[in-house]
Amino acid sequence: MTTAFSSLREHADPTQLSVLNVADADSVRAVLGREPIPSAYLQSDADEQLLISIGYNQGVKISSIRLGSAASLAHAPKKIKVFANEPTLDFDAADQAEEVPRGTAVAVLELTEEQATGKEPIQLRFVRLQSVSSIQIFVESNQGEEDTTRVDTIEVIGAPIATTKMGDLKAVEDDH
Repeated sequence: MTTAFSSLREHADPTQLSVLNVADADSVRAVLGREPIPSAYLQSDADEQLLISIGYNQGVKISSIRLGSAASLAHAPKKIKVFANEPTLDFDAADQAEEVPRGTAVAVLELTEEQATGKEPIQLRFVRLQSVSSIQIFVESNQGEEDTTRVDTIEVIGAPIATTKMGDLKAVEDDH
């Protein structure tokens, strides 16, 4: 059986969306929420780094992400690190992390121009992302060594893990 991969946006938990070092806190839900606003974007505040965290309402498998800035290649992400199930990750830990097996990052990548502008997905090692409750994306630098980084598009591609949602179960009435 082949699993069909699609956007995991509908499985994102709105209470578990966060971005550290973002200039405008209101832009987080506008970009990461279930109904993104096309004109919204995330821009770093104090420096070029961003730490994006997306939690899910059920376990998911992740195959790729689309992350980029269509507005300005110079401000688009360049070096990123991807983590799974690390919702309390901070900048120091993310900055120092190495890729598995030596470290906790499931991927350390330098984006091409096509990936940085969101035109091409960033393929991830699917085997490392089989049971994910949250994903963290650390944007370490941008394409033009600018003071700030801008992200217009974040789309996580994968599939939910087949589970029973306990909230969907109905009580069976006993007639005896």
